Amino acid sequence: MSNYDSDSNFEPDMMVAEPARRYLQPEKKLMLGVLEDAIWRLRKLSKLQSLSKGQQEEREETEEWFLSDSVSELFGFRNICETLGWSYQKVRHKLLSQLKVQE
Repeated sequence: MSNYDSDSNFEPDMMVAEPARRYLQPEKKLMLGVLEDAIWRLRKLSKLQSLSKGQQEEREETEEWFLSDSVSELFGFRNICETLGWSYQKVRHKLLSQLKVQE
């Protein structure tokens, strides 16, 4: 279902192939959307040379969300990955590795 383990760029729209998205339960589609949005935000904010105070806060909150291992939040990073059947550690490692390369 996912190709996040490959060596190619980790793009949010590659996490679940388009044909497979049609068969996801609505709750999983929503969780996937939350994860994709967080990836997009972190990448966008990581590319900016200068951040406003609001952008800096947004980046910090998004980074904290990705780094949290909490299972108490339904839409927490770990819960989303586990619900979608992915290793949250591998997803986190792949994303953070690519962000370091961009900097």
